[in-house]
Amino acid sequence: MTAIPEAHAKKAADESSARACIAADLLLIAGLHDHEADHGAIVGLWARCYDGLLQAGPFGSELRGAIARFCQSLTEIPSYVDDATAATLTADFRRIHPAEEPARGARQTRGLEDRAGHTPADVGAVHRWAQRRGHRVEDWRQTAPDQLAMRLRHLAYLVASDGVAAPAAGLHHYLAGQLLDWIDRSVKDMIARSETSLYRDLAVLTAAYAHELERRFGLGLFDSTGSSRPSKDSRRMPMTRQVPVASGTRPQTRC
Repeated sequence: MTAIPEAHAKKAADESSARACIAADLLLIAGLHDHEADHGAIVGLWARCYDGLLQAGPFGSELRGAIARFCQSLTEIPSYVDDATAATLTADFRRIHPAEEPARGARQTRGLEDRAGHTPADVGAVHRWAQRRGHRVEDWRQTAPDQLAMRLRHLAYLVASDGVAAPAAGLHHYLAGQLLDWIDRSVKDMIARSETSLYRDLAVLTAAYAHELERRFGLGLFDSTGSSRPSKDSRRMPMTRQVPVASGTRPQTRC
Protein backbone atom coordinates (compact mmCIF):
# COMPACT_ATOMS: atom_id res chain seq x y z
CA MET A 1 0.00 0.00 0.00
CA THR A 2 2.96 2.36 0.54
CA ALA A 3 4.59 1.68 -2.84
CA ILE A 4 2.62 4.34 -4.76
CA PRO A 5 3.13 7.17 -2.22
CA GLU A 6 6.82 6.29 -2.03
CA ALA A 7 7.10 6.36 -5.82
CA HIS A 8 5.41 9.76 -5.94
CA ALA A 9 7.73 11.05 -3.22
CA LYS A 10 10.79 9.84 -5.13
CA LYS A 11 9.52 11.39 -8.35
CA ALA A 12 8.94 14.71 -6.58
CA ALA A 13 12.42 14.57 -5.01
CA ASP A 14 14.00 13.76 -8.38
CA GLU A 15 12.24 16.70 -10.03
CA SER A 16 13.17 19.05 -7.20
CA SER A 17 16.80 17.96 -7.47
CA ALA A 18 16.81 18.38 -11.25
CA ARG A 19 15.25 21.85 -10.95
CA ALA A 20 17.89 22.82 -8.39
CA CYS A 21 20.72 21.67 -10.66
CA ILE A 22 19.38 23.53 -13.69
CA ALA A 23 18.87 26.71 -11.65
CA ALA A 24 22.42 26.42 -10.22
CA ASP A 25 23.87 26.03 -13.72
CA LEU A 26 21.95 29.00 -15.07
CA LEU A 27 23.03 31.19 -12.15
CA LEU A 28 26.66 30.19 -12.68
CA ILE A 29 26.51 31.07 -16.39
CA ALA A 30 24.62 34.30 -15.64
CA GLY A 31 27.32 35.31 -13.17
CA LEU A 32 30.00 34.88 -15.84
CA HIS A 33 28.07 37.32 -18.04
CA ASP A 34 27.41 39.69 -15.15
CA HIS A 35 30.93 40.12 -13.74
CA GLU A 36 34.47 40.18 -15.06
CA ALA A 37 36.39 36.92 -14.64
CA ASP A 38 38.89 37.97 -11.97
CA HIS A 39 41.52 35.76 -10.33
CA GLY A 40 39.14 34.30 -7.75
CA ALA A 41 36.52 33.45 -10.35
CA ILE A 42 39.06 31.80 -12.66
CA VAL A 43 40.53 29.68 -9.87
CA GLY A 44 37.03 28.59 -8.88
CA LEU A 45 36.20 27.68 -12.48
CA TRP A 46 39.42 25.64 -12.79
CA ALA A 47 38.37 23.59 -9.78
CA ARG A 48 34.86 23.09 -11.16
CA CYS A 49 36.22 21.88 -14.49
CA TYR A 50 37.95 18.99 -12.69
CA ASP A 51 34.76 17.96 -10.86
CA GLY A 52 32.21 18.86 -13.52
CA LEU A 53 31.58 22.45 -14.49
CA LEU A 54 27.80 22.10 -14.73
CA GLN A 55 25.54 19.94 -12.59
CA ALA A 56 22.38 19.08 -14.50
CA GLY A 57 23.89 16.31 -16.64
CA PRO A 58 24.18 14.00 -18.35
CA PHE A 59 24.28 16.33 -21.32
CA GLY A 60 24.05 15.93 -25.08
CA SER A 61 27.16 15.86 -27.25
CA GLU A 62 26.92 19.51 -28.34
CA LEU A 63 26.87 20.81 -24.78
CA ARG A 64 29.58 18.38 -23.66
CA GLY A 65 31.79 19.70 -26.44
CA ALA A 66 31.07 23.31 -25.46
CA ILE A 67 31.96 22.58 -21.83
CA ALA A 68 35.22 20.91 -22.89
CA ARG A 69 36.22 23.89 -25.06
CA PHE A 70 35.43 26.37 -22.29
CA CYS A 71 37.51 24.41 -19.78
CA GLN A 72 40.34 24.18 -22.32
CA SER A 73 40.27 27.97 -22.63
CA LEU A 74 40.62 28.20 -18.86
CA THR A 75 43.72 25.99 -18.89
CA GLU A 76 45.37 28.41 -21.34
CA ILE A 77 45.21 31.21 -18.74
CA PRO A 78 48.37 31.45 -16.56
CA SER A 79 47.67 29.94 -13.13
CA TYR A 80 48.74 33.14 -11.36
CA VAL A 81 46.60 35.34 -13.68
CA ASP A 82 49.24 38.00 -14.36
CA ASP A 83 48.33 41.66 -14.74
CA ALA A 84 48.47 41.57 -18.54
CA THR A 85 46.05 38.61 -18.71
CA ALA A 86 43.70 40.22 -16.19
CA ALA A 87 43.71 43.47 -18.19
CA THR A 88 43.00 41.59 -21.44
CA LEU A 89 40.06 39.71 -19.92
CA THR A 90 38.67 42.88 -18.34
CA ALA A 91 38.88 44.77 -21.62
CA ASP A 92 37.19 41.91 -23.47
CA PHE A 93 34.38 41.69 -20.92
CA ARG A 94 33.70 45.41 -21.21
CA ARG A 95 33.84 45.17 -25.00
CA ILE A 96 31.18 42.47 -25.20
CA HIS A 97 29.04 43.78 -22.32
CA PRO A 98 29.04 47.58 -22.69
CA ALA A 99 27.54 49.57 -19.83
CA GLU A 100 23.94 50.71 -20.22
CA GLU A 101 21.87 53.40 -18.52
CA PRO A 102 19.90 51.63 -15.73
CA ALA A 103 16.34 52.77 -16.41
CA ARG A 104 16.65 51.93 -20.09
CA GLY A 105 17.94 48.46 -19.24
CA ALA A 106 15.00 47.82 -16.91
CA ARG A 107 12.50 48.89 -19.56
CA GLN A 108 14.10 46.62 -22.14
CA THR A 109 13.93 43.63 -19.82
CA ARG A 110 10.22 44.15 -19.15
CA GLY A 111 9.51 44.77 -22.85
CA LEU A 112 10.97 41.40 -23.77
CA GLU A 113 8.63 39.80 -21.26
CA ASP A 114 5.61 41.58 -22.72
CA ARG A 115 6.36 40.42 -26.26
CA ALA A 116 6.71 36.84 -25.02
CA GLY A 117 3.11 37.00 -23.84
CA HIS A 118 3.84 36.72 -20.10
CA THR A 119 3.42 39.06 -17.19
CA PRO A 120 6.57 41.18 -16.85
CA ALA A 121 8.92 39.82 -14.22
CA ASP A 122 9.68 41.78 -11.09
CA VAL A 123 13.38 42.26 -11.76
CA GLY A 124 14.01 43.10 -8.12
CA ALA A 125 12.32 39.87 -6.98
CA VAL A 126 14.53 37.82 -9.30
CA HIS A 127 17.65 39.53 -7.97
CA ARG A 128 16.60 39.08 -4.35
CA TRP A 129 15.95 35.39 -5.00
CA ALA A 130 19.43 34.96 -6.51
CA GLN A 131 21.00 36.79 -3.56
CA ARG A 132 19.24 34.45 -1.12
CA ARG A 133 20.93 31.61 -2.96
CA GLY A 134 24.33 33.18 -2.30
CA HIS A 135 24.95 34.74 -5.71
CA ARG A 136 26.50 38.14 -6.19
CA VAL A 137 23.94 40.42 -7.82
CA GLU A 138 24.26 44.17 -8.27
CA ASP A 139 21.37 46.48 -7.39
CA TRP A 140 19.58 46.75 -10.73
CA ARG A 141 18.18 50.16 -9.73
CA GLN A 142 21.72 51.55 -9.51
CA THR A 143 23.54 49.47 -12.11
CA ALA A 144 22.24 48.62 -15.57
CA PRO A 145 21.42 44.90 -15.63
CA ASP A 146 23.35 43.02 -18.30
CA GLN A 147 20.60 41.72 -20.51
CA LEU A 148 21.96 38.23 -21.13
CA ALA A 149 22.75 37.73 -17.44
CA MET A 150 19.30 38.98 -16.45
CA ARG A 151 17.53 36.69 -18.90
CA LEU A 152 19.45 33.64 -17.66
CA ARG A 153 18.82 34.57 -14.04
CA HIS A 154 15.13 35.00 -14.73
CA LEU A 155 15.00 31.59 -16.43
CA ALA A 156 16.63 30.06 -13.35
CA TYR A 157 13.94 31.73 -11.22
CA LEU A 158 11.20 30.24 -13.40
CA VAL A 159 12.73 26.75 -13.12
CA ALA A 160 13.62 26.63 -9.41
CA SER A 161 11.34 25.01 -6.85
CA ASP A 162 11.84 27.99 -4.54
CA GLY A 163 11.08 30.38 -7.39
CA VAL A 164 8.15 30.00 -9.80
CA ALA A 165 8.54 26.23 -10.40
CA ALA A 166 6.94 26.53 -13.85
CA PRO A 167 6.02 23.27 -15.62
CA ALA A 168 8.23 21.89 -18.39
CA ALA A 169 5.62 22.66 -21.06
CA GLY A 170 5.43 26.31 -20.00
CA LEU A 171 9.20 26.60 -19.90
CA HIS A 172 9.48 25.08 -23.36
CA HIS A 173 6.91 27.54 -24.71
CA TYR A 174 8.85 30.41 -23.14
CA LEU A 175 12.20 29.25 -24.56
CA ALA A 176 11.05 28.18 -28.00
CA GLY A 177 8.66 31.08 -28.44
CA GLN A 178 11.13 33.91 -28.06
CA LEU A 179 13.93 33.54 -25.56
CA LEU A 180 16.06 31.02 -27.45
CA ASP A 181 16.24 33.19 -30.57
CA TRP A 182 17.10 36.18 -28.37
CA ILE A 183 19.92 34.23 -26.68
CA ASP A 184 21.25 33.05 -30.06
CA ARG A 185 21.37 36.63 -31.36
CA SER A 186 23.06 37.87 -28.17
CA VAL A 187 25.63 35.07 -28.33
CA LYS A 188 26.36 35.74 -32.01
CA ASP A 189 27.00 39.39 -31.18
CA MET A 190 29.17 38.37 -28.23
CA ILE A 191 31.33 36.13 -30.44
CA ALA A 192 31.74 38.92 -33.00
CA ARG A 193 32.88 41.38 -30.32
CA SER A 194 35.14 39.07 -28.33
CA GLU A 195 38.91 38.93 -28.78
CA THR A 196 39.61 36.14 -26.26
CA SER A 197 38.90 32.43 -26.53
CA LEU A 198 37.50 32.40 -22.97
CA TYR A 199 34.59 34.69 -23.79
CA ARG A 200 34.01 33.23 -27.24
CA ASP A 201 33.77 29.77 -25.69
CA LEU A 202 31.54 31.10 -22.90
CA ALA A 203 29.19 32.40 -25.60
CA VAL A 204 29.07 28.99 -27.31
CA LEU A 205 28.53 27.30 -23.93
CA THR A 206 25.65 29.65 -23.12
CA ALA A 207 23.84 28.93 -26.37
CA ALA A 208 24.44 25.18 -26.10
CA TYR A 209 23.00 25.10 -22.57
CA ALA A 210 19.90 27.02 -23.64
CA HIS A 211 19.33 24.61 -26.53
CA GLU A 212 19.81 21.64 -24.19
CA LEU A 213 17.08 22.98 -21.92
CA GLU A 214 14.76 23.65 -24.85
CA ARG A 215 15.17 20.03 -25.95
CA ARG A 216 14.53 18.64 -22.46
CA PHE A 217 11.55 20.85 -21.73
CA GLY A 218 10.11 19.97 -25.13
CA LEU A 219 10.09 16.33 -24.01
CA GLY A 220 8.44 17.31 -20.73
CA LEU A 221 11.62 16.56 -18.77
CA PHE A 222 13.73 18.28 -16.15
CA ASP A 223 16.57 15.77 -16.39
CA SER A 224 17.97 13.48 -19.09
CA THR A 225 16.70 10.22 -17.59
CA GLY A 226 12.96 10.75 -17.94
CA SER A 227 12.45 10.33 -14.19
CA SER A 228 10.95 13.78 -13.76
CA ARG A 229 8.38 13.83 -16.57
CA PRO A 230 5.46 15.91 -15.20
CA SER A 231 1.84 14.84 -15.29
CA LYS A 232 -0.62 16.33 -17.78
CA ASP A 233 -2.18 18.39 -15.00
CA SER A 234 1.16 19.86 -13.93
CA ARG A 235 1.85 20.99 -17.51
CA ARG A 236 -1.14 23.33 -17.28
CA MET A 237 0.33 25.23 -14.33
CA PRO A 238 0.52 28.97 -15.11
CA MET A 239 3.96 30.52 -15.64
CA THR A 240 3.36 32.87 -12.70
CA ARG A 241 2.60 30.14 -10.15
CA GLN A 242 4.36 30.70 -6.84
CA VAL A 243 5.35 27.64 -4.81
CA PRO A 244 5.78 28.53 -1.13
CA VAL A 245 8.60 26.76 0.69
CA ALA A 246 8.13 26.87 4.44
CA SER A 247 11.16 27.46 6.64
CA GLY A 248 12.86 24.18 7.43
CA THR A 249 10.90 22.20 4.81
CA ARG A 250 13.02 22.91 1.72
CA PRO A 251 13.68 19.66 -0.16
CA GLN A 252 17.24 18.37 0.08
CA THR A 253 18.97 18.31 -3.32
CA ARG A 254 22.39 17.47 -4.67
CA CYS A 255 22.92 20.95 -6.13
